[in-house]
Amino acid sequence: PTLVIVSNEPTQWWAGMDCACAIENMFLAAHSLGIGSCWINQLGTTCDDPEVREFISSLGVPENHKVYGCVALGYVDPKISLREKMVKA
Repeated sequence: PTLVIVSNEPTQWWAGMDCACAIENMFLAAHSLGIGSCWINQLGTTCDDPEVREFISSLGVPENHKVYGCVALGYVDPKISLREKMVKA
């Protein structure tokens, strides 16, 4: 299991969109390698709490960055079957 923290300097209006594109590309690449992924947003709203900032800074996230999302990556358990989604017309 791996967690990728995606952050950027929030000085440009497109900073969040750049991060969203990077996250989507990670999802596509992971899927192509048989790796499961999930978007996690909690750090986007808590990254400026002092305790959280101290922790993510210790992981290498620059102080002037906003966290726009995280990507959880891991191999899917083959024993767990996924339900097929039904699209309602």
